[in-house]
Amino acid sequence: MEILEKIKKDGFEPEEIERAKNRLIGSQKLSLQSNLSISEDMAVNEVLGLGWNYGSLYENLVKSVTQEDIKNLIKTFLKKEKAVLFILGKNENRKNK
Repeated sequence: MEILEKIKKDGFEPEEIERAKNRLIGSQKLSLQSNLSISEDMAVNEVLGLGWNYGSLYENLVKSVTQEDIKNLIKTFLKKEKAVLFILGKNENRKNK
């Protein structure tokens, strides 16, 4: 929880944000290397109500995200009172073995 509070307070380093943006843009470009994948992307975007040409807008939309946008999203969606702790693996102390 301390990490979330720190991120809420300080946000992310500009380099981290830039790296994330580059990764998102790069992944999208790699996923659209064939005519089939481009046409699937256009169809899905249209069905989702984003418009068939959303793929061509994606890079500029990602680039336009600011530190302030991210801070606002964090404050809106990452709330301590809504947190859920999830533990995966064996629980040796479980009552019903």
